[in-house]
Amino acid sequence: MRGRALWYWVAGFGLLLGGLWGAWAQSRPHILWMRPGQVQGATAISWDGRLLADEYRSTGAYTTVRVRSLENGLLVRTFMVPELNVESLAFSPDNRYLAVAGFGLHLIDTASGEIRRLDTGTDSPRSEVVFSADGRWMGIATSRSVRIWRTADWVQMPPLPTTNTYAIAFSYDGSQLAYSPSPNVIQIFSLTEWAVIRDINTTDRSFSHLVFSPDGQALVLRSHSNQLLVWRVADGQQIASLGTFSGFVEVSYSPDGRLLGLILQGSDRSELRIWRVFGQTYTSVASHQFVGAFARFCRSLSEEGVWEVVSRVGNAIAISPVLAQPTFTTLLGTTAGVWSVAASRDGQWLAAGGSSGVDVYLATSTVPRYRLQLGGITRGVTFSPDSTVLAFNTGDTVRLFDLAAGQIIASLAGHTSVVLALDFSPDGVMLASGGADRTVRVWRKTAGNEWQLLRLLYAEAQVQSVKFSPDGQWLAIATESRTYLYRVSDWQLVSTFAGRAPLVFAADSTRLYAAGLNGLIYIWRVPEGTLWKRLETPYLGTAQIPVAMVLSPSGDRLAFSLGGGVSVIDLSTGESFANYALPSSINAVAFTADGQKILVGSQSAFLAPVPERKDRVIHSQIGSGTLVFDPAGEWIAASGAFSLFQQSPPWACVWRVQDGSHLTTLLVGGSPTAVATSPRGYWLFLSTLDGGIDIWNTAEWSFHDTYFDGSNGITTLTFSPVFSEPTEWLLASGGVNGIIHLTYTSSAGTWRRTLLWHQLPISAIGITPDGRWLVSGVRQNDASQPTTVVVWRLPEGVVSHFLPHGGSVYSAAISPNGELLATASGDERVRLWRIASGQLVGAVQANVSSVSFSRSGNLLGAGGDRGITIWSLTTGERVRFFTEEISEGVREFEFSPVDEYQFAYLRGDSTLVLATILPDPDGNGCVDDQDLLTVLFAYGQQGAGLDADVTFDGVVDDQDLIRVLFEYGTGCN
Repeated sequence: MRGRALWYWVAGFGLLLGGLWGAWAQSRPHILWMRPGQVQGATAISWDGRLLADEYRSTGAYTTVRVRSLENGLLVRTFMVPELNVESLAFSPDNRYLAVAGFGLHLIDTASGEIRRLDTGTDSPRSEVVFSADGRWMGIATSRSVRIWRTADWVQMPPLPTTNTYAIAFSYDGSQLAYSPSPNVIQIFSLTEWAVIRDINTTDRSFSHLVFSPDGQALVLRSHSNQLLVWRVADGQQIASLGTFSGFVEVSYSPDGRLLGLILQGSDRSELRIWRVFGQTYTSVASHQFVGAFARFCRSLSEEGVWEVVSRVGNAIAISPVLAQPTFTTLLGTTAGVWSVAASRDGQWLAAGGSSGVDVYLATSTVPRYRLQLGGITRGVTFSPDSTVLAFNTGDTVRLFDLAAGQIIASLAGHTSVVLALDFSPDGVMLASGGADRTVRVWRKTAGNEWQLLRLLYAEAQVQSVKFSPDGQWLAIATESRTYLYRVSDWQLVSTFAGRAPLVFAADSTRLYAAGLNGLIYIWRVPEGTLWKRLETPYLGTAQIPVAMVLSPSGDRLAFSLGGGVSVIDLSTGESFANYALPSSINAVAFTADGQKILVGSQSAFLAPVPERKDRVIHSQIGSGTLVFDPAGEWIAASGAFSLFQQSPPWACVWRVQDGSHLTTLLVGGSPTAVATSPRGYWLFLSTLDGGIDIWNTAEWSFHDTYFDGSNGITTLTFSPVFSEPTEWLLASGGVNGIIHLTYTSSAGTWRRTLLWHQLPISAIGITPDGRWLVSGVRQNDASQPTTVVVWRLPEGVVSHFLPHGGSVYSAAISPNGELLATASGDERVRLWRIASGQLVGAVQANVSSVSFSRSGNLLGAGGDRGITIWSLTTGERVRFFTEEISEGVREFEFSPVDEYQFAYLRGDSTLVLATILPDPDGNGCVDDQDLLTVLFAYGQQGAGLDADVTFDGVVDDQDLIRVLFEYGTGCN
């Protein structure tokens, strides 16, 4: 009663939150882990490849610079830099400093957090800021000079006058500097003698990239006309022109100087170009495409010849080991384009079909054993299971070739257009052929070894893939938009679903892998034809869907291509492996019989070893959307931010509470708007802007089903806690149209009810633990306009009473006992209500966007633009006010369901944070002896405002001592 009375007092006298600062206005809670959002703006990668810095956004006169680990993806540090427009970032070689260049130049001491401004006079920086490899120098070009600092004491050296410098470069040993003092001239400047030692005269007026070779003998530059040129430093002569490119990002030599890499950036993809360096000769080795308009070198080439490249793919950062000099074996034969490849099961034969026919190779030779050129393009090749026959097409005819006899033994006619796909049944008795004529013909071998048409199947579009299941029970047919699954025993169509070519059956025949848009692979249940999972693919290529896909002979690896490289996924772990770069696009892939090599069809046919170096994938938080704890407190799921004007990325992420590691990414069918777990955590529901709700089984994180509630956009979800699961639940969903849908599902079926009253988008919804009441709030276009929270009586679904608010309702939370409702609204008020009676218990002024009750209901937490506030409902006081988040704001706040003092929140910069309230009476961030003594000396005291009351229940007792002892040493680094 004391807590309730104090809330009445707060409401009656209008006491403002600003008057409650007190001793508990702390900068931040105890952070357990932080996971930042997507990489944005200017970026830098540390010299050791362990850290990535990026510029998130500018707020007022400050810019947020984030530093994250490339080992686990967690946020290491955030800095607010007094710089409005950041153009470049650079780490010192020892990671001690991070330089930030924009309109000015700032230096961050990453250990202490100190930020200092370095004097550039009245000049504004013009080039990227760079450190020398030995760490002795840092430099930047401004509009009128090159500025250089000695890092030992940060003394600025005498400026070097220039009117033309857009790039500078230090030599690897730190003894020389290259820059352009005036048009058509590059100067080599000695840092030991502090004098110009050489002029290089060029025909270009300016240069935007410069880099020394490791031995200092060559200088690579990007000219004003976008040419990549190489100059000999000794005499200033041009020795190579590597081509004209746009979208320059980074140029780098390998440490031994034998390779040169260039990263180019486009609007939706990046590209890695690699040249082999031999003396003064530069030979193009490979070109590699990266999906996503961000890529940077992570490290120089290692001794194994692998270049690590950091790229952004969707909501993930991929550190991809790219084989710069892969050990390809080129198979001699067609060079006009290979469209299909195959390897026999006995390991004796390889085949490559293309524009000029089919080449058949003994596995031990690179010279064709047979060249089958019968006219017409070959789009399909496959070996019989016993490895004695090769099936291939020439135009619209299927031909069978006896490998031992070296002759064609059958020609199967009937298609009216080119054949695009072939596959033998596991017993070798049947052969399926699919063509551009929208038909599949199933041929059967008779007792006399003749082949006859057994079955004719039709599709809605040209057939691009046909596959028999390994157990021989199913035949899958795929077009560019649909997959048909037939039962072989009676040729009945058992399911049709939205898979597309290419197709691959799992080894146990219970799953079917099919291509999806945006580089996704969809895994479908067989024979149900329902979606099981969506698989994120790494990351490289020019195609929007996989163009080739094949299962390894052991069934545990999947090789595929998006057109620009070959990637391999370990199906048991989901990990991906190093990608191969080829000079031309990829059309087909196949494993050899031993699974040790991959046969690749490109301009020609190549053999390459299966990559063994794994990609490292760092998943990022995806936006300031909605989050939910697992009821057992083991994981957190977060979806994208809902907006009427901007869609969210089509996925949600799940993170382990224990360490912040990535558990899974859920790829949904539309832009996600809300996320909710069933009461026992068996199901996770994700709503989308198109009105769909995706249901996921959390035991194996498999896709279960999708249904549509009839809304033109769902904005919020909640479950009724009273129903058991997994077979029974009641879900409430609110939409943009102001309609609330109740969906009850049980073993007997599903029924839906519509609740009509609101005319505005539903912004908050909740059901009491006993299932008797449902509350709903709405959001105005003008957040300050009055709105109403409606309390509905269940199960009747009728309006009981109204709770008036002075602005849009941003958030609503129901206490664990179901008696109280907390709301946050656009009139900058947090209100506390009795749900059953509609009585206002109290209100405080607070500009917050999200509210949540702790596990016991004693604490009420709120996050907003001014930070995080925690109130005790027992004492009626504000017990914590964390101010550090004022710069970014808090968009979503949620208490843990199992830990009274643990909570998660989403910052405005898309960072997901897990934090806890420490029992730290002196507020120094460390639970130590002083805190224990404070509790002991105050033992037995009662009332509000007690520093020693670390359980916030109005009395200092055994529970406070236990909390301090349990957390003793936490935060004391």
